[in-house]
Amino acid sequence: MAAVTDDFVEAGTSALDAEEIRQTIDSTWAMQLATSTREEIEAATAEIIKHANALRSQPLGEDEDQAALHIIRMADRQLAPSNRPSPRAHAHDSFGYLKDTTAILASLLSLYEKQRARES
Repeated sequence: MAAVTDDFVEAGTSALDAEEIRQTIDSTWAMQLATSTREEIEAATAEIIKHANALRSQPLGEDEDQAALHIIRMADRQLAPSNRPSPRAHAHDSFGYLKDTTAILASLLSLYEKQRARES
């Protein structure tokens, strides 16, 4: 699970591909523990973390909105390397982390889209 625990995206200010992120979220929601291999779970987790880190590098309205700030703090806790499953974690735990992180990614994407609409 080294790809999951070591993944980091540099901060940037360019617009992100919201549709690509949405497709990643949808495909992750469709995953089931009973039919997913450990490798698929790890790959999906790495992709979700990559997108979440990219969104965290964007302005998300945390200066104007307490709810946005709350979501961002939840994301920061969830994405902290110390909170990620270790390579020895059970597949069930890794899958749970994947689903929880996907929910947070969906919230970050919503914040990003609202912020972009405000800036337009």
